[in-house]
Amino acid sequence: AASSTFTTTPPNDNVANATPITIGATCSGNAFSNRGATTEPSEPAPTCQSSYSRTVWYSFTPTTSSIFATTDLGTPTGMTDGVMSLFTGNPASFSTLAPVACDDDGGITNATMPVLSASVTPGQTYYLRVALYSTGAGGDYCLEVKEGETKVPSTSACATSYTTSITTALGNTNQWVSITGTSGDIVAAVNANGQNLGTVTVNVYTTTSIRTDALGQPYLNRNYRVTSGTLPASSVGVRLYFTDTEIADLIAHPSGGGTLADYNVTHVAGAACATAFAGTGSLITQSNSADLAGNTSYLEFTTPGFSAFYVNKGPLALPLQLISFTGKTLENSNMIEWETANEKNVANHIVERSADGIQWTEIGRKTGHADSDQRLKYQLEDLTPMAKSYYRLRSVDFDGQESVSKSILLTRRNDQFGITNLLPNPAFERVMVQFAAKEEGNVIVRITDINGRIVAEQSYEAIEGLNEAPVYLAQLQAGVYNVSITSGSEVSAPVRLIKQ
Repeated sequence: AASSTFTTTPPNDNVANATPITIGATCSGNAFSNRGATTEPSEPAPTCQSSYSRTVWYSFTPTTSSIFATTDLGTPTGMTDGVMSLFTGNPASFSTLAPVACDDDGGITNATMPVLSASVTPGQTYYLRVALYSTGAGGDYCLEVKEGETKVPSTSACATSYTTSITTALGNTNQWVSITGTSGDIVAAVNANGQNLGTVTVNVYTTTSIRTDALGQPYLNRNYRVTSGTLPASSVGVRLYFTDTEIADLIAHPSGGGTLADYNVTHVAGAACATAFAGTGSLITQSNSADLAGNTSYLEFTTPGFSAFYVNKGPLALPLQLISFTGKTLENSNMIEWETANEKNVANHIVERSADGIQWTEIGRKTGHADSDQRLKYQLEDLTPMAKSYYRLRSVDFDGQESVSKSILLTRRNDQFGITNLLPNPAFERVMVQFAAKEEGNVIVRITDINGRIVAEQSYEAIEGLNEAPVYLAQLQAGVYNVSITSGSEVSAPVRLIKQ
C-alpha cells in the first residue's frame, strides 16, 4: 500500500472516527501516519507513559482471546519513537474508555517503537491508539494486528515485577486487563469482576527444566505470584501465559501426559515468588485454556484470592472422582445432579451459581463421605433460578483441600417480559441489562432517578427470549436509580441499580 502523509488533521484524529484495521493484514511502505494529528485535552493518558502527542485511533473486533499489535515493522520515517494503548468503551466519549494494555519502547528491530500483547474478549470492539512519544511533527509507520497470537518473556526472575492498574477511576474493572513487560510481552491477565484492585503486580520465575513436588507430581517450569494493592473481596478471573515448549515439556514428563485441557493450577496462599513449590496448596480447576500462535498458551481460572500459582495436574490428591455433573430445568426450578466414586475424606459438596461465570455464590451443599468405594449420586434443587445460570461443584475434604468442577450453563425458557439481571450491580461506567422478551421488536431500556425522572434511555432491537443490552452510565451521578424496559404498552417492573 502507498504511504499516507497528512498535511491537515487526519480523519482518525479522534476515537469517534477510528479507522477500522483488518486483523491479519500485512503492512508495507509505511502505510500509516500521524502527521498533522492532534491530542484532545480529554484523551485518557497512556498507563505506561505520561509524555505523548500526535494521537491517531484504529478499531478492530477480535474473534479470539488474544491479540498482538506491532509497529516494529520496516523503517519508520519521522515517527521513530511511539506509544501504543489499547482501550474498550464507547467511542462517542473519551470518559468511557477503559485501558486494556499499553506499551512504550517494546520493539526489537526498532527499539523505541511500540508492540503490544493483550488478552481480549472475542466479539468486543477495541480501540488502538498510536501516539508519538513527547512532541514533534509525527511521521509514517507500519501497523499490524494479529489475533490468536501473543508473546511471553522467555526468561524471568522473581525480582522482576510486572505491574498495571485496575481501578474504578480507570473504568477497567469489568474486563480482561493485561499485565505486560517492557518488550510488549504478556505474563498474565486479570478480570477484577467489578472490584477496585489498585496496582496489580506479577512476579514470574522461569527455569529450564520441569520440577516435581514432594509427591513426585510434575509442574510447569514457570510459576507466578500475583498481588494487588487492594485485596479482592470476591473471586477474580486470572489468565497465566507460558510457552508451548514449556507445556509440551510438562506433558512429556513420565507423570504428565494428557493435553493442555487436563492441567490446572495449585494456589499457595500467602506465599512469595519462589524457585520451587513449597507449602500447602489448593487445587483450582481451569475454566478455559488456549494454544495461541507464536509459541504461546494460556490457562484461565477463577480464584478467591491472589498469591503464588503453579501449573500442574494437581500435587494434592483429589478427594474424589467426579463421574458427572449435570443440570436440567424444571417448571419452576433447576435441578443439579452429580455422581462420584471413591470418595475419601470428603466433608461437603458445595453447589455454586453465577450469572456471568466469574462471580460465584453458594446456593446449597450436601454432606460427603469419609471413605466410600461406591458410586454415589446427589441432587440439589435451585428454587430461585435466574434466566441464565452457571453452576459448578466445589468438593471440600476435612483437611481443607478441594476440587472444583468445570461449570455448566442452564438457560430457562422465559415467557415473561422483564429484566432478569443487571451486571454488574453496583456499576461504574457500564451496566449490562439482561432481559426477556416475548417476541422480536423494539424495546426501550429506561433509567429513572429516585424522583421518577428519566435520566437515560436507549432503544434496542430485541429477539424472542433472552437479550443483553449494554448501557453506558458515565453521564450519571453516583446514586440509586431504577431500570425498566418497555415494549409498546408493556412496561416491566423496575430493578434497582446502584451507580458508583
